[in-house]
Amino acid sequence: MYKNYDSINVRLNYGDQDFIRSYHRDMNKVWTQVMDNYEYNIYRAEHSTCGLGEMFEFLLNTFNNPIAKPAKWNHIDIYPSFDVWDYKVNSNRNIPGFTILENVDKRGFKSSVRSFLPDGELMSFVNLSVTTPSIYEKNQTYLICDINPETGKSSDYRLKSNNKGQLKINLDGGLHEIGINKEKDAPNISVASFTVENMNWATHNKEIQLSVSILNKGASLAGNVTASIEATRKSAVVLISNSDFGDLDKGEIKKSRTPFTFRVNNDSIEIERFKLTIKDVSGNEWNEFIDIPIRIDGPELTDFVIADGKEFAVASAGDDTATVYLGHGNGDGIANPGESLVFLAEENGRYYRTFLYSSDPFINPNGIHIRESDNWTSYDHVGASAKYSVPVLSTDCPQNHTIQFLLNTGFPNIQTI
Repeated sequence: MYKNYDSINVRLNYGDQDFIRSYHRDMNKVWTQVMDNYEYNIYRAEHSTCGLGEMFEFLLNTFNNPIAKPAKWNHIDIYPSFDVWDYKVNSNRNIPGFTILENVDKRGFKSSVRSFLPDGELMSFVNLSVTTPSIYEKNQTYLICDINPETGKSSDYRLKSNNKGQLKINLDGGLHEIGINKEKDAPNISVASFTVENMNWATHNKEIQLSVSILNKGASLAGNVTASIEATRKSAVVLISNSDFGDLDKGEIKKSRTPFTFRVNNDSIEIERFKLTIKDVSGNEWNEFIDIPIRIDGPELTDFVIADGKEFAVASAGDDTATVYLGHGNGDGIANPGESLVFLAEENGRYYRTFLYSSDPFINPNGIHIRESDNWTSYDHVGASAKYSVPVLSTDCPQNHTIQFLLNTGFPNIQTI
């Protein structure tokens, strides 16, 4: 949720003996890579207030030199209804979830509602409305372009502003790229998706080929569209920085004709941010950031068990053991089509539930993503939880098909299976 703080100065103080310092370290591995307005300092202290003098100086400097209101912003909220930057968001969601707004400006936005971040299932059954501030002409008709970046389907309709110059856009909780246009308005391009092409996931010290798909949610064609990519940190080196897309009609999605190529040479990097600059023949320009997780290419794990509908005694609550029923299937310990699986890593005679990542098309078909939590409140007293995955194997998966997962037990050992 770091994009919530794009226009806010953020500072973290914590002690080098704080019993939850591991959480701070995990956050610093990401936030320092993707936020230019974030700083932290570590003090000789335990779980206590420390560095108040420096913190108050930081606060006063921010009040004296505030960051300007962003021209384009992002926000994620756990509440069904909320206000942000004078936008009013309402929904009928009555279960836990996250409402996500991305790249919001006068020309449009991207929206979705998910069960968890970053890739939880989309809650398409949720009714959502976004009411803009008074930034449009009063009582005027605007053309709304609604594109689904996953399916490529688009629809256009007309919407009239009220006598305050506001627009109320009604949506569902699925994935929507919304363009707000006047007749014959300029093109409006944004990133639809991106994919690592030459490996299962981006890893350190390898040349990574990245394809990017863009969409045009404006009101006219964008001619001869080109794009260039640049690293925002010294940890990444861009090897092939340019690609092109040809002409991009309104409502159209296109993939880069050739992939961008980069390399991350620092083994400690967990996420890498790139700036993508898109231009067309008419001189229009759009800028977006792409954040790519960089995953450890660890050794192959051979000592694991598949839970597909069976009880196991597993590590629980940080330092405890619990017997729980895991997975759904015939319980034979073999991955069969249609089953929901939990992979257990064994270490010193103890089973650990695992968090998994895979780009295989036979895993989690149709956007299914199941993730469960092992609550650690009794261990760390702050309400954190270890997450573990329950991947679903497609009923179409062929026999003897090999699937590669990146596996994380939540402990130091990270491996592939």
